Amino acid sequence: MTVATALTDPCCFHATLGTMLLDRFPEQDPALVLGDSATTEAADSPDGPVFDHIATALSDSLHIRGHLVAETDLRTEAGAAALHELLRRGTPLIAVADTYALDHYWMDRGRNHALHAVLLRDYDPADGSVRLTDPMDATLHDGRTPLAALDAALFAGPLSQSVLHVTAWAPTLTAEGEDHAARMPLHADSLAGPIGPELSGTALAASLARRLDQVLMRMPLLARVDQEGVGQAERQQAVSLMLGLWGYHHRLRWFARYLRCVPVPEKARLDGAADLVERAAHDWLAVRTLLTRAGMSGPEQQGGYREEITLRLTRIGELLEKAAARLRPSGQAGGCSR
Repeated sequence: MTVATALTDPCCFHATLGTMLLDRFPEQDPALVLGDSATTEAADSPDGPVFDHIATALSDSLHIRGHLVAETDLRTEAGAAALHELLRRGTPLIAVADTYALDHYWMDRGRNHALHAVLLRDYDPADGSVRLTDPMDATLHDGRTPLAALDAALFAGPLSQSVLHVTAWAPTLTAEGEDHAARMPLHADSLAGPIGPELSGTALAASLARRLDQVLMRMPLLARVDQEGVGQAERQQAVSLMLGLWGYHHRLRWFARYLRCVPVPEKARLDGAADLVERAAHDWLAVRTLLTRAGMSGPEQQGGYREEITLRLTRIGELLEKAAARLRPSGQAGGCSR
């Protein structure tokens, strides 16, 4: 594992937190922490799956390995003061900023308001500058900028910007291999476990399949420029679903990476499970793309998109069932997840 391979990732939260972990533990793969979860962070609802924020799952993964994380709202005077004080102390921060006012963020700068995670560190009181690292692959950036130049991205606009920082690091990055092995049945349940308040991966696929017609009806709203008035609630549901599927796709990618590097016996079984999980992650990304394209297509094309999405969701369920079976002790059956 090299620093270069960890500094870029399609997910800004995995990329920034992974970079922070590498700064602290340069010899360890950050997937041993950030990949130690296969949860969907989703619950069922009459309108389709409802997702929690991706940062929640990653903070939980850090907590499991003994690293304590705090989140501070930046849209208050206390939040702004806390950010400046933490930087003066030399604490690295994950700033969840508004892309509309981020100078380096070429995709949305000056066009769209959206939240995006960047890493702030190495504050220089002499000139008031900070090192800003954006390790997301499409907007890769690493350079110094005046902290004052980030005011609009951090404190203004219509969004709820925040900052994450580690309040306590564990003395070592990971526990022994036996601890990881003990968590494998929990991961199996996350992939294909019994029905509960949080959907397993197979239950998420089944939930989306059941409500696919409802979801497809909301997809055209994604292209709306005017975000006010009639249809706003339905549009927000569509946006939230897209963000949730994006986050879950990345969580599965990193879980596959975790399975390949985790120090436990029977690596062949875990490597086989990793292959299955990674294939499911790719299919989730395909489902997300197909949903978006369906929203831009005419009624005559909807049937084709619906059929392909249904096929992908069925295959996802099969892949996750097989992966879960490899993670459970021999002879242990999983619960019904559909």
